[in-house]
Amino acid sequence: CNQSLEGVQPLFDAELAVLTGNGNAASAAIESNSWGITGGEAWPKVYATTADTINLRAAAEGVSMLFSSGDNPGISVPASDPYSLAVGGTSLGIGQAGNRLFETGWSNDDALYYKGWQDEGIGRDAAGGGASLLFAQPAYQRGIVPPSMASPGIGRSQLNRAVPDISADADGNTGILQGVIVQGAKGHADQYQTFLDGGTSLASPLVAGMLADAEQGQPANLGFVNPLLYSLHGTPALHDALPASSYPASDRTGYTPYGGGVYQL
Repeated sequence: CNQSLEGVQPLFDAELAVLTGNGNAASAAIESNSWGITGGEAWPKVYATTADTINLRAAAEGVSMLFSSGDNPGISVPASDPYSLAVGGTSLGIGQAGNRLFETGWSNDDALYYKGWQDEGIGRDAAGGGASLLFAQPAYQRGIVPPSMASPGIGRSQLNRAVPDISADADGNTGILQGVIVQGAKGHADQYQTFLDGGTSLASPLVAGMLADAEQGQPANLGFVNPLLYSLHGTPALHDALPASSYPASDRTGYTPYGGGVYQL
């Protein structure tokens, strides 16, 4: 019922509740957040500065803060914050032996029909990402993120924070099978139904689970994990989600996030 900051205040409060814990220590070592303000960097700066303050506190307390990068074009707050671990999405194929058959960037906007590939436009079917308009490139991304991916727009020379940092399965066709109990009509039994689901709201908790596994038996929490992840660049620890084939083809056009979506340059 708290509508402060356009209803975002309760979400900040929930993050803080975990950090406050019992008053002596945080109640969890990892927070997975599946929410974001699309075009949030174009909103009043108080949203971004509040998120940055909370994430900085989490880093000081050894708590990992994960945020879905969003399922829309452009970037969102708090995922764009340098102290967030922004999680994007992939389409993942797993073989019968548990092996990775393919893993590529998630985008359902190109669909294969009888007559070939058809571009269905940019919708809520691909992981958000891009370069921040507010935050400069953090030290852990320097020399690793290509300049072309760190520039917030054509004609801009500065390098800024790039999103996402890491990705996991988010394609509804390769994602998770959810089950719900649907209340039956009067005189009829309840029914258990399943459906496919995905989105970066799936990818973020998947990565959080991997971090939780990695922390088992360690003397301390991994905490602010971004510098560690980027230090593993080029090693077998990380898998590069390259295009599975030459189709579907993607148009490489410059975009800069603003407002509720993007402006094409």
